[in-house]
Amino acid sequence: MDEYITQPILRIFKSKAYLGCVIFLLACAIGLQAAVNMLGVYLTKKPIELQMSLDDLDDTKIYSYKVIDKSRIASKEVEEALGTEEYIQWWLEDEREPDDSPFKKILVFVTYYTGDEYTVPHTPEVCGAGSGAIPQIKGIMPIKVSNVGAKDDVINVKMLDLILPQQPQYVHKVAYFFSANGDYLYGRNQVRFRMNDLKDKYAYFAKIEFSVFGKVDEVTDEAMLAKVERLSRRLLPELVKNHFPEWPPVEPGQEIDKE
Repeated sequence: MDEYITQPILRIFKSKAYLGCVIFLLACAIGLQAAVNMLGVYLTKKPIELQMSLDDLDDTKIYSYKVIDKSRIASKEVEEALGTEEYIQWWLEDEREPDDSPFKKILVFVTYYTGDEYTVPHTPEVCGAGSGAIPQIKGIMPIKVSNVGAKDDVINVKMLDLILPQQPQYVHKVAYFFSANGDYLYGRNQVRFRMNDLKDKYAYFAKIEFSVFGKVDEVTDEAMLAKVERLSRRLLPELVKNHFPEWPPVEPGQEIDKE
């Protein structure tokens, strides 16, 4: 019985055509790697760690906001689906807002990912729809934040409403953007393209998300954008300076270009 199995296999390995194909494929693989090395491109990305864990973010730097809750995700399944343990989920209270303002409290949610493993960023419109809300994209809106490396100090923010069918008079308004390999982006496909830049050896992205809950006629886009800009001016420089990786990263023994 064994002969019926082994003989055809032996004939394949003795075939000149088969050996020629194997040699050709090996040559292609070696040639591809040689070309990759010569061109200085990276087909896979290495992880790059945070300078300091997000858990260690100094909340005194985001005055006049007071942290009233530093909660972790209660459900282990949801946290595993998030795909990272590097995140903060803080409820902030703006001491300048009146008690009846929907902007008195704002939720800040920052997540960090690195390496090749995470290629499809989580976005609130997808996650919100998965939890039963109806997402309504309101548009891409600019904010100005200095000292964070943004071109012309402008960051484009994506704004959306999450409406629960059983509570149409209320809105969960969300605004977010990404920091990916030193750039600021608002779309998940933009992040994927940026992380797959062949010139980059490393890859990371962070999502910075803000959300407020209130009545539809009170939580306007204009008011939300102003609050996001103000809070970003407090929060983002601290994240960039002390937490996000330096970009471009400095390899061991490499001198930093001061120019």
